Amino acid sequence: MGLHRYDVLDPAGWMDAVPAVAIPASHQDQVVRPPADARLISANDFTPYAGLDYGDAISFQFHPEFGADFAAALIEARRERLGGLAETAMESLRQPDDR
Repeated sequence: MGLHRYDVLDPAGWMDAVPAVAIPASHQDQVVRPPADARLISANDFTPYAGLDYGDAISFQFHPEFGADFAAALIEARRERLGGLAETAMESLRQPDDR
């Protein structure tokens, strides 16, 4: 949880030309094998299939719809379960993001 950084590997035409993005994430599950027709557009070490482009649709494992306030509220709601990771996640949300 918190702010994660993802490499932009194969940008789609609608994407800005940037090497990476920092976006709030809250992982409890993720894509472990992408469909054969999906083009990988973003990844990091923890989430190797973070962004997929299907031509007529896209999917992200991170949450561009989460603002820092909403992501912080999720962390607070899960603070007991997260233990010491909660404060690290909260600190990450104080950094600039690319949402």
